[in-house]
Amino acid sequence: MRPLAALSLAPVLLLGTFALTTLTARTAAADEPAAAPLVVIDPPLPDAPAAPARPVARYVEALPEPGEAPDNHVPTPTYETRTESHWYGGQTLGVDAFALGMFVVGAASLGGSNQSSQTLATTMLWTSGVTYLIGGPIVHLAHKRYGMAAADLGVRAGAPVVLGATGMLLGGFASTNSGGLGVLAGVAVGGVLGMGVGVITASVVDAASMSSEQVHKQVETGMSWAPVAAPVKGGATAGLVGRF
Repeated sequence: MRPLAALSLAPVLLLGTFALTTLTARTAAADEPAAAPLVVIDPPLPDAPAAPARPVARYVEALPEPGEAPDNHVPTPTYETRTESHWYGGQTLGVDAFALGMFVVGAASLGGSNQSSQTLATTMLWTSGVTYLIGGPIVHLAHKRYGMAAADLGVRAGAPVVLGATGMLLGGFASTNSGGLGVLAGVAVGGVLGMGVGVITASVVDAASMSSEQVHKQVETGMSWAPVAAPVKGGATAGLVGRF
């Protein structure tokens, strides 16, 4: 009977052993830590080349050393445009004086017996006349006053003619009682004197009333000031710098 009992209990023991083994395996699996998730790491990319450093201009005002006097920071002045009158009549008078000098030398040389002297005297007289006529207008053209140059030419040509004709009439009337030659002499003398007065009058009028121009100038105006401060030995100094 005992061998049969042992054989009947064998399946029960096998089932118990299998159940215990399975339970133990499950318990061990539950006690093990969970596997870490798989993380794929890409290889690092190569570093990009660094951009070359750009030079940066820095403007640093140097401060004086302690104990030194600070530099004077003079403020920038302010300007305004002003219109002023500029007289250049001395230039026209200089040209007329040159023409007059040539006229005097030429007139003094007319009495010479030498043919070359006569030719030179005549040339100087004509040159003096042309210099008087166009010298003043050329000065106005140099100052870019084209309308005044034309007006001056008219005055210089018209004044001797008008005053010369007036002198001829006055000379003729003044010598009516002197006979035929006396009247002619009076007319000639009056004409020459009138023309001379006309030349002088045109020159004076040109310099006095026609040789002024308006010019624009930058003029400094008003007062300006600026603060100044700097470290010195033992402290600092401060003040004002002004332009008066």
